[in-house]
Amino acid sequence: MLGEMQSALSQCDDTESKLNALRRYKNEEFIRIGLHDLGGAIDLLETLHQLSDLADASVQAVLDVTLAELNKNYGAVPHGRFTVIGGGKMGGRELDYNSDLDLIFVYDAGEEAESEGGLHGPLPAHEFYVRVGQKLLSYLSAPTEEGILYKIDMQLRPSGKSGPLVSSFAAFREYH
Repeated sequence: MLGEMQSALSQCDDTESKLNALRRYKNEEFIRIGLHDLGGAIDLLETLHQLSDLADASVQAVLDVTLAELNKNYGAVPHGRFTVIGGGKMGGRELDYNSDLDLIFVYDAGEEAESEGGLHGPLPAHEFYVRVGQKLLSYLSAPTEEGILYKIDMQLRPSGKSGPLVSSFAAFREYH
């Protein structure tokens, strides 16, 4: 699925067309999975796994779009990593047709790390990854002419709604 999404993205010129292409792909896959489900070609467990695979691929594709945009504007964070952790039904690979995605964002970068600078100059790593998280949420859930990709629930992150959107690996580790 991710390969097919990346192929669709490679044919798009701007962010909006990329987001629409991802939403179109998801809708087509929902129909494919649903028809196989209704027709008895796949059982419940396979249906849940395919819906979970679709969500995983969608999050990765949107993260790739997000990072490409932010790397262009601010440069990459050397040796930095950003991880999306799926919790709830996503983490258990039990997504159904109406599931939202329970997500947690964690980054790993040196204490004094900053991005390499791009069109808009460098950013401290934490600020860079907060922007990654904000854009990722927006790109996953913002409506376009093709609809939304997913509803997102961020309440499983450390300290729930009142906690920071993005946690450093060290803070996440200490919390848990």
